[in-house]
Amino acid sequence: MADYNGSSVNRDTTADKNGPSIDRDAIALHYADLNRNQEKRMESAISQLRVMNNWVKAVLIGLFARQDDDCMDYCSGKGGDMMKWAKAKPRFVSFVDLTYWSVVESVVRYNKYLDQQYQSLMPGETPAVFHANFVWADVCNDFLMHWFNPSHTDLNFSLQSVVRGDYVIEDNDLLKLNVADIKKTAPGSEERRKLERAVNASMNKLIADPMIFRGWFDFISCQFAMHYSFESEFRATRFMQNVASSLKPGAFFVATVPNRAEIIKRVKAQYDSDLEQYRLDKAAGNGPEQPVLHCGSNQLLDGYTDPESVYGLRFEPHETQPESERVTVDARGELHVPTFGARYIFRLVDAIHAIPEYLLPDDDTIDHVIANSCGMELVDSIPFAELFQMFRTAEKVDIHDPNARRRCPRTETVANKPLVELLKLVQSQFSQFESLATNQFRLPHSIEEFDQAQWEAITIYKALVFRRKPVGPDQKKRQPILLNISGSAAFRRAEDIAMVMGEIPPEKPKKEEQEDGGDDEYGDVDLGGII
Repeated sequence: MADYNGSSVNRDTTADKNGPSIDRDAIALHYADLNRNQEKRMESAISQLRVMNNWVKAVLIGLFARQDDDCMDYCSGKGGDMMKWAKAKPRFVSFVDLTYWSVVESVVRYNKYLDQQYQSLMPGETPAVFHANFVWADVCNDFLMHWFNPSHTDLNFSLQSVVRGDYVIEDNDLLKLNVADIKKTAPGSEERRKLERAVNASMNKLIADPMIFRGWFDFISCQFAMHYSFESEFRATRFMQNVASSLKPGAFFVATVPNRAEIIKRVKAQYDSDLEQYRLDKAAGNGPEQPVLHCGSNQLLDGYTDPESVYGLRFEPHETQPESERVTVDARGELHVPTFGARYIFRLVDAIHAIPEYLLPDDDTIDHVIANSCGMELVDSIPFAELFQMFRTAEKVDIHDPNARRRCPRTETVANKPLVELLKLVQSQFSQFESLATNQFRLPHSIEEFDQAQWEAITIYKALVFRRKPVGPDQKKRQPILLNISGSAAFRRAEDIAMVMGEIPPEKPKKEEQEDGGDDEYGDVDLGGII
């Protein structure tokens, strides 16, 4: 079992022996500890980056999630994208996250969303709300489809049915939690345990309606988290197996991830710039044994401020990693980056506090080694700078222009919608993000309007679009058997089940107060419900 520092339990102990994670608990603790503070976000040094990343997520979810779809949000954190999902009008969304307390706060946010919808109803009206459930799991280790196996519905939990009154639950008043309730008492107090028991009670009280989950999902989103799976080949493969086994054939999976090519280019340029000073320092006996491979600001990584930069990235292997998993530079100055385990420390001002992350392989390796082996294919890979320019072009196109398709040659390949519908959505999103009352959170009209330091951080990311391969007569031999959901290997141990069911509630992690990190990786910005 885990030590309850905010990470999930090892639900599949066999898998964990095959692919133990050296950083999972540290990453989970970091995201469990992030606090929400709207005022701090308004004053943030990365306000343009926040709105850009939220716009990217809103557009991608809007493009691929169709009305009445069944969707999944991998690594959903505290539910920061919930209103983005609501705008897409899916039928059902499953929110999955590694961190126990993030899942709890997602439930709180969902309850708030439901309350708002029901309070605005006129007599006789039916609320247009999406159904949801919330799954506490490690998508890089657990066999996720066990959580949707009808014989294991007690391992899911959703509070929607409680709010709607479809089920009679003891202590019903404790099940409708709010942020004040969650935060007002110290971990381990009697009041806290009551709240935990109330939340956990929903896991085994709410029996899933067969209509809630119809089989495979129509769309999966994973925002700024997929790269953590590339700590090892096992974890990356398990992540993609979970995606493939959850999706319908032909359905899409979209992820936003660090851009390997851009990061390596920047690290190489910085190395070349630092090389002469490194040689002088080493000759004088003052320098490090090996050159520091980094980009952005080293000052930020060392805990100092830097007015010239908002991010810092430094390759730094864990002491337990073998040489084959370490990023090195040879005598010719060429970087050698392993396919898996390319560990670096990353800091983003006001958001990410120097935690370990992992570089993805190149797109061909992702497609042929990881995706293809799981029955998936990489459809497109789009850097954020290109994504911004591409949709800016689409935003200016007249949807009735007969040449619209020619003017947007690539746009339709990264969407799950006809071109006219796609253009309408993109134009609507731009209009909403540009008409906000707060100038600081308006999306810039052009690259030139971005703060240069923030643009540098924005452009180390890209979007990946995958598709589950269609199943047909000519594809059947290539379709792997992804998961055996009746196997016993992924069943949790009795003590793990007891802990999840609320008999052994974990304590929320304690950590020194840090800068605000927002609600998800870059902070969910509450912009009047627009995103």
